Amino acid sequence: MRKPVSELEYYRLMSLVERPGRYAGGERGARAKDWGAREIKLRCAVCFPEPYEIGMSYLGTAILYHIINRRGDALAERCFAPGDDMYRLLANGDGAARARDDRGDSRARLWSLESRMPLDAFDAVLFSFTYELSYLQFLRMLHAGGIPLRSCDRGDDDPIVLGGGGCMANPEPIADFIDAFGIGDAEALLDPMLDCLIATVGAPRASRLTALARIPGVYVPSIDSADPVVRQFAPDLDDCPIPVDYPMPGIESVADRAVIEVMRGCPQGCRFCQAGYTYRPARARSAEKTIAAARAMIAATGYSEITLQSLSTLDHPDIVRILTELRATFDPLRVSVGLPSLRMDALSRDLARAMRRPRESSLTFAIEAGSQRLRDAINKHITEDDIFATLDAVLEAGFHKFKIYFMCGFAGETMDDIVELGDLIVRMHGFMRTRSRRPMSLHVAQSVLIPKPVTPMQRQPMERPEVTREKQFYLKRLLKSLNNVRFNYHDVGASLLEALFSRGDRRLAGALLDALDRDFLPPTIVNGNLDPAPWFELAREHGVDTDEILFAERAADTPLPWSRIHYGITDNFLAREAAKYDRAELTDNCDEKCAACGLRCGGK
Repeated sequence: MRKPVSELEYYRLMSLVERPGRYAGGERGARAKDWGAREIKLRCAVCFPEPYEIGMSYLGTAILYHIINRRGDALAERCFAPGDDMYRLLANGDGAARARDDRGDSRARLWSLESRMPLDAFDAVLFSFTYELSYLQFLRMLHAGGIPLRSCDRGDDDPIVLGGGGCMANPEPIADFIDAFGIGDAEALLDPMLDCLIATVGAPRASRLTALARIPGVYVPSIDSADPVVRQFAPDLDDCPIPVDYPMPGIESVADRAVIEVMRGCPQGCRFCQAGYTYRPARARSAEKTIAAARAMIAATGYSEITLQSLSTLDHPDIVRILTELRATFDPLRVSVGLPSLRMDALSRDLARAMRRPRESSLTFAIEAGSQRLRDAINKHITEDDIFATLDAVLEAGFHKFKIYFMCGFAGETMDDIVELGDLIVRMHGFMRTRSRRPMSLHVAQSVLIPKPVTPMQRQPMERPEVTREKQFYLKRLLKSLNNVRFNYHDVGASLLEALFSRGDRRLAGALLDALDRDFLPPTIVNGNLDPAPWFELAREHGVDTDEILFAERAADTPLPWSRIHYGITDNFLAREAAKYDRAELTDNCDEKCAACGLRCGGK
């Protein structure tokens, strides 16, 4: 058995990095099982390819950690992407000489937080992918952890590398590096995959991968097959475990609060929203389970805020009851109940009052488009009357700080639509100033549309960057004159690179490897900008036509890189919705009428 990083080497490395708390472990709630215990048959590293303070805010990591560690025959430990300083120390073997391990390699390796065991000592290494620009971080983790990068280069003694998460609508850009993908909910997939790995311990690697490929929802890229891989999902969220006692961050994290998932999926059907399609059908956790778990979380963690997380929390059928009962419990404790971004068509005055929190707080609304034509085209069921009625309700309830989200770059969007958007924001600002009881503030955030896989927009081209920038600069100039308004927009360069890796194919694997070899830094927005040009040049060196991936419309009979992955939604349904986009025609949400998307989930 491999040994953990030595005390001497651990403290030496920790003294050389800027944020040693990222690698320390020992947090409240962490579980360090005995590696040598006879009952432990499988040792898993739960990895997230972002730094600790981001990864500790991701609920999926907590769920995986909880599911594995509740088993008696397996253990899970966490590992996050190293900062650039730590990565260079580990990747280059920099510093004092150290004893060679049983593979003859003197390089220290990226370790887990619980036991400080190197990644290549684990039986299975699980990665969650939620953002395509983290793919280089993923390769850095493999490299720093001593794991061969390509699946085809791994032997029987190397860990099985598993992948899952929100990016699995198109796993092809990283398919060369992953042994097996889980397509769907961890609660439906993880236990069968762990059972399979335990049952095949000691078997040749190829045999183990073949066994994994037989599990519904598991995609093994190295096995040549035309059979579709069908996403698996947990039908009842009440049957899914809630990680109440997940480790609390040892340093400040991005989201320093408790989080409970109250609903998975969304009934709205916004045509740009990938998660709205890949997490169908909408499933609500019962009010009883939600309230009990929220109380247990606050008791276990001592947090002063808990977020009721979902894609569309106000669509929960018992949201008023949940908010009312949690406020009755938490208001005396000065604990806030937070909600993510909200729609502006589902707020009554009673609900607005139930949302009011004891501490200073703001509300976030997703409006997405400024003109009614575009809101109808993207299937956003809100009108201007809805917007101003909602503002009136929340202002009457005492809220005075707001953040609103819009997007730009929709197919067929013109400057006239952007002018309408600007006019809407100006009128909202004026309405807030006249109705607010306190000095108001408004934060306007604009993102760039990426036509993602498994959405009705998947065959549409992306808008040219010069056109998008013109729209952004128009709004920046317009909103600059408004008091107490802050406007920021997402960098077009970062969006283009994200689009490349979300819409591309396996040829991008070579570009990723070259980026690692040429010492590229992970894509990061610096001073509001990210230059994608070096990445595009790498992609072209590997035969990738970046303009075709980004800016060419894909014909209905053109195969898509992600065609083997099936989320239960038919191509015919996506084509119908794309045609409705062109006509700016609405589709009823799933709670009102079944749209015949293909899932046959029993909607109305």
